[in-house]
Amino acid sequence: ALRLHVEEARRAGIYQGDLRLPAGGDTGLPLTVRVTDFVLWPLLAIALGLWLAHRARRYLAVDRFELDLGRRLYRASALLAEGAGELLPRLREHGVGLDESAVIAYLRAMDARRDRTLRRVAEVRGAGGTAAPALAEMLQAIDALVGDFEKEGRAWRDAGDALLWAAQSVAAARADARAAWSRITAPPADGEPLVLQAVARELAVVAAIPDAAALEAAAGRLRTAAERLLTWTRATDRWIAAERIASSPASPVEEACAAAAMRALLDTARVALWRATDVASLADGSEFDRAVDAVEAC
Repeated sequence: ALRLHVEEARRAGIYQGDLRLPAGGDTGLPLTVRVTDFVLWPLLAIALGLWLAHRARRYLAVDRFELDLGRRLYRASALLAEGAGELLPRLREHGVGLDESAVIAYLRAMDARRDRTLRRVAEVRGAGGTAAPALAEMLQAIDALVGDFEKEGRAWRDAGDALLWAAQSVAAARADARAAWSRITAPPADGEPLVLQAVARELAVVAAIPDAAALEAAAGRLRTAAERLLTWTRATDRWIAAERIASSPASPVEEACAAAAMRALLDTARVALWRATDVASLADGSEFDRAVDAVEAC
């Protein structure tokens, strides 16, 4: 028997050549060498492939999902806190001071909800069995929680923007109303008219509101207040125009257009204007309207 030792055959495969012996001259015997891998290498390669496939499936199903949820949650909470930080000073500029402690409590509650959701995600991540139906249901439920969190954050920011716009409208309407009242001669009482006092009280009520639904409701009330102030300002301008008519009546011989009669009518309208707190008290047929109509008729 002849034993051969072959070197430099480092890869599996078939190696062919000639075997030449010293006594054989130039001729040689054909030789074929078959090299095979270690018997466990294929098994190890298969095991490695299965493990990598499992990790890839887990990353796609859970790990990447968890990272995405975390980013969404932190982005939503950051935008919410940023929006609140910008909203508070801007509201104060227009006479609305939200209770910062209430807003901070709301933001902390949202952060706690975010953290609970992230802990739930971590529990799902450790559950294993990414193909299990229960895991898929948990992932869907957590996704819904994140969606609710984002929706609530957007609602709060939108409501805050609406409240800011309403506060700006009220501030402008209050400035116009005060300017108009400053042109009223001989005001019937000290202090601001009742409508301006009522609006100031409504602005104070807004201060203790932290959640989105209440902010939206407050914005609606402020929009109504701004409209009420605009109506009141138009009535004040009407009174000022009537006073100009009374200063130069067209028909002084008529008893209704006598100076004393028109001053009495203007006094009645002026008191009604100071006492008015709603649009109805200045509407057609009201005491204010009848008095000014009588002066305008002159």
